[in-house]
Amino acid sequence: MEESYEFRSIKDILPTPGTYEYWAQSFYAISLSQYRELVALANDHCMACGSGPALLYIDHDHTTGKVRGLVCPACNSYLGHLDVDRAKEAIAYLERAEHILNG
Repeated sequence: MEESYEFRSIKDILPTPGTYEYWAQSFYAISLSQYRELVALANDHCMACGSGPALLYIDHDHTTGKVRGLVCPACNSYLGHLDVDRAKEAIAYLERAEHILNG
């Protein structure tokens, strides 16, 4: 009988702290203890939308490389393509559009 296993975060697939430290330091310049602090803050929930418990990815600013938090796959994809200025304009449009048709 095959054992069922639910993958919830990157910490679940890391065989040793050394492996994670190499990965986190190489790509995101954070230590294992910093990652664990993020996990505790997130409480197994996306720090952007609050969904969870969820598989969580390290979210980082693509320009500066700085880590912002842990997010679900959907938010990670969305944030990776997000242009903040354009998003602000789109939100303003949606607020205006609601009033145009609904008075």
